[in-house]
Amino acid sequence: MEHEYAFEMATSGIRSGPGVTREAERDLSQLKVSRVMVVSDEH
Repeated sequence: MEHEYAFEMATSGIRSGPGVTREAERDLSQLKVSRVMVVSDEH
């Protein structure tokens, strides 16, 4: 039996640039998130 996976990506904003890691850490901590998925590219 094959497994199917689905996910929803609902965002209120996409952030980039210096300092964004600290902002994301604060936001995720407030939401009590325990798992994240990071999408990146070579740039």
